[in-house]
Amino acid sequence: MKEYMFGYDIDMVSVVEEYVRENYDDDKYVMSVGYGDDVMNCLEIDGDEDDDLMMLIGDCEGGGMWED
Repeated sequence: MKEYMFGYDIDMVSVVEEYVRENYDDDKYVMSVGYGDDVMNCLEIDGDEDDDLMMLIGDCEGGGMWED
């Protein structure tokens, strides 16, 4: 599994959440949401990510940082 950590760009992180829920099977990802947070802080995804997902994750870099 690859892990991506997100910062504070809540609008873009929620777009990533929606995209993953619509395009990946539930058993292929884990979204970690911190206590009191509205969106995920971390995404663990099993398998190959597609180009659209990687673009959306890259767009989150503006308001926060992500690591792989």
